[in-house]
Amino acid sequence: MSLMFDECEADILRLAANWVPYNGPRGGKGAVNTVTGRKVYGTEAETLLAGRFAIINIWRSIAGRVETSPLAFCDSRTLASGDLVEVTRQARDRIGQIQMALFNPAHEWSYFPQMEMDEVALIKTYDSATDGRTRFTIHTAFTDPASRPEAAPRQSIETRCFAFF
Repeated sequence: MSLMFDECEADILRLAANWVPYNGPRGGKGAVNTVTGRKVYGTEAETLLAGRFAIINIWRSIAGRVETSPLAFCDSRTLASGDLVEVTRQARDRIGQIQMALFNPAHEWSYFPQMEMDEVALIKTYDSATDGRTRFTIHTAFTDPASRPEAAPRQSIETRCFAFF
């Protein structure tokens, strides 16, 4: 379903792409250790990271149908140069950078209304390929004006997987 954000409460939007280009390989090193179940160093880690790899988030509801705050996804073909900005993110144990998107009326958005628990959204948040394909997916939750006032709050879970090609 297509979506125009001027129909929604724009102040609640946090348009995120998650990974900055130089942090993807750093995340990949952690993934190599997680995927293999052991610490991987040196040439083995470098071999895995030398090829193309992607970070894909898997998102779904954990409590019935999503009736409020669904996720929306920006068509990456509508991003302009300069729409993505680096933002510092501080956690308890580390400081890092993520990308966020500036509002642009040229962005085209879609979402999946009323997602069920057995449906998932795959969100490519990083791709090491620099050949012109989409590297990041801008996404956000939003206040859906079609939601019933008495609808239950969304409860969802998201996990990350790493794909090595």
